Amino acid sequence: MLHYFFRQSRVLCQKALVLAFLFLAPLSLAQVNGQFKPTKVTRSNNIILLDGIKYYMHEVKEGHTLYSVSKAYNVSQKILGEENPNVPHISSGTLPLGLVIRIPFVEAAESSPEIERDLEHFSYHVIKPKETLSSLSRLYKIHYKKIIEHNPGVENNLPIGMEVKIPKAQLAAVGQTNTVPVALSVMVPDTSYIYHKVKKGQNTIRIAKLYGIKVRDLKKSNPGIRWSLAENEIIRIPKNLITNLNMLPVVDEEIKTDEIITLPDEDEGEDPELITNPDCLEFLYPHDDQVFEVAFLLPLYLEANDTLHINDTLPYSSFDIYEVMFLEFLEGAYMAIDSLRHFGLTMNINVYDTERDPLVVKELFESGKLDDADLLIGPVYSNPLGVASDYSKRLEIPMVSPLSSRGRGLDENPYLFQANPGNQIQYELASQYLANFYDMNIIMVQDTSSMNPAVRKSGSKIFDYLTYQVNPEDLMSGKTQFHPAFSDELPEKALMAPVEDMLSMDRENLILIPSVNKIFVTDIINKLNALALHYDITVFGRPEWGSNEALELEYLYNLKLHYYTNFSNPYVNYSDSLTLEFCKQYRMNWNNEPSKFSFQGFDITYYFFKALYLYGNEFVRCINCWKNVLIHPSMQTEFHFQRINSGVGFENQALSIVRYNPETLMKEKIRSTIPVRVKENQEDKR
Repeated sequence: MLHYFFRQSRVLCQKALVLAFLFLAPLSLAQVNGQFKPTKVTRSNNIILLDGIKYYMHEVKEGHTLYSVSKAYNVSQKILGEENPNVPHISSGTLPLGLVIRIPFVEAAESSPEIERDLEHFSYHVIKPKETLSSLSRLYKIHYKKIIEHNPGVENNLPIGMEVKIPKAQLAAVGQTNTVPVALSVMVPDTSYIYHKVKKGQNTIRIAKLYGIKVRDLKKSNPGIRWSLAENEIIRIPKNLITNLNMLPVVDEEIKTDEIITLPDEDEGEDPELITNPDCLEFLYPHDDQVFEVAFLLPLYLEANDTLHINDTLPYSSFDIYEVMFLEFLEGAYMAIDSLRHFGLTMNINVYDTERDPLVVKELFESGKLDDADLLIGPVYSNPLGVASDYSKRLEIPMVSPLSSRGRGLDENPYLFQANPGNQIQYELASQYLANFYDMNIIMVQDTSSMNPAVRKSGSKIFDYLTYQVNPEDLMSGKTQFHPAFSDELPEKALMAPVEDMLSMDRENLILIPSVNKIFVTDIINKLNALALHYDITVFGRPEWGSNEALELEYLYNLKLHYYTNFSNPYVNYSDSLTLEFCKQYRMNWNNEPSKFSFQGFDITYYFFKALYLYGNEFVRCINCWKNVLIHPSMQTEFHFQRINSGVGFENQALSIVRYNPETLMKEKIRSTIPVRVKENQEDKR
C-alpha cells in the first residue's frame, strides 16, 4: 500500500496576495498487487438490447485485460474502446476491477483446438502492464528481433495478457563463450540506395558532404541514426540525391532487389535502444516489497503563514516571504505521487519547511531525521542547498536540486542531481541542435542596443560551440550588427543592408539573434519577414521570445522560428492529452491553474520516484540505464542526466527546442541531448 504523510499539514492553495488554507489529512491509496496474474475470461450471460443492438454486459474480474476480453468475445480492442469511452485508461489495456463494460454481441465461434506448447524449445511469458519489447529483451537477455521472429505482429501490438514465446536456445547461450555467432539477415527492399560502411572518425555530416547530400536527407533514409556513428556501421545513401558523381563508380556490384545482406551478429549488440549496463539488469524489477523514505526540503514559511487569515492582504515588502511558488511545486509533486499509486510503490514522505535558512537545514540533518532517507528533493536556494549537499555526500543520500541551475555542489557531491541545466550546457545543447543545419548560410545578428553583456555573450558562446560541433571548414557563416530604427535618421532599407548583404539566394539562411530586447526583436522580425519573400530564412532565438506577445504569429511561421527553452522560460503544450488531463485534475484538487512550478514538481517527482521504484537503492548506480526504462513523456522539463567526471554530481543535459512548423502551422517541441561524453574528449576540449 502506498502511504505518505506530511510533516506540515497546512499549505497555501491560493497564489494571489490573498491567502487561503487547506488542511490535508494523511492520504492512503489503495493497494495494487505487484504481481499480474491473468485469468480466463468467460462470456457473460447478461445480454441487453440498446437502440436495437444486442450487447453483452461484462463484469471485469481480477486478471482480466482488454486483450483477454477482446479474445474471449471475438471483438477488437479498438471497438471495445469505442463502445466504452468513459472507462479510464482503457487505451492502455488495463481495466478497473469490478467495472461493467458493454461489448457488441457476436456469436461465439467454435473453439479451435489449443496449439500445443513447445516447452522443449520455448519459454512462455505473459505480458504484464508497462512491459515492452525492450524490457523483455533485457529480462531474457536476447535481442528483441528474436522475439519478433517467433511472435509475428508483436512489433506493432503487445497487449497486456498476451502470451509470447521466448526461444530457450537463446537463453542457454547467455554467458557461454564458445558459442557460434548467428548472422542477422537484412532484406534490401530495392536498388534506390547504395550502402556505405562507416569508417573511423566519420559522422553524419562528413558522410553527407562526401556524397554531396543534405544531412536531413541522410537521416530520413536511416531513421534513428545520430550525429556520431559507430565504426563499421552500414548506412543507406539515396542514389537520386547524390550530387558528387565521383562516388557512384566506387559502389560495389549493384544490389539486386530482395538480395539478402548478411551482417555480423555483433551488430545486434549495438542496437542503440538496447545498450545498457549488464550490472543493472539484476536490480531492474518492481521494488514493491520495500518501504522507501523520501523527504521534500522546501521554503514554505508555514509558521508565518499559519498566522494569516484568509482575508489578510500581505504588505508588498513581505511578498517574497509569502510567495506560494514552492507550494505549487509541492502540489504538482502530490499529483505525481497519486499517478504512481498503481505501481504498488510503498513509501513514507515527509515535507520539511526549510524557510530559506541554512541553519534550519543544518539542524534538520543534525537531528538525525534524514539519516534513513532514500531520496531528498530540495532545497532550492543556493546557501541551504550547499549545506544539504555536504550532508548528502557524507550520508550518501541521493539529492535532487529541483530549480537552481547554478551548479552549487555539483563539483563535490556525486549524489547530487541538478534538474535544470546550467547556461553552458544550454548553449552547447542549442549549438548541437544547430549543427543539423550546418549546410545553411549561418548568420549571427548582434543587438547593438543591448546593455546586457551576459545575453550578448550567450550568442557568441552558441556560435563558438557550433564551430566545435561542426568543422569550421564545413560552415558558411558570419556575424553582423543591426541598429534598430529608434529614429527616422536612416531609411529602412539602409538599416537592413548589413543583414541582407550576408543573405544567400542559393542556400537556406539560418539567422541567430541572441537578444532579449523586445523592441529590437520585434523590429528585426518584422523586417526579416519582408525579406522572407525573396530569401529562404530560418530564425533561431532565445527562450524569452516565447513570452513576447508583440511578435506576429504569421511572421514566426514565415521565418520558421526556432528557440530553446529553460525553466525560467518554459514551454508546455496545452493541446497534449497528458497536459490537459493534468490541468483538469489540478483544478479539481487545488482550485487553481498550474504554474511552471506545478509542472516542474510533477515531472521531477514522477521521474525520480519511478527510478527509485524500478532500481531501488541502486538507482544512482544504474543511471545509464534510465533512458531505456524511464520513457514516460514529460510535460515541461526533459531529463537526461550525465556525470562528466567521476566524483562529481549529475547535471541534466536535455533541452527542449520549440519550432514553428509552417507546413502544419503548429508549434512543435524537439528534444536535444548531449551524447555520452568520454573524459578524454572533455580534457581535449578544455
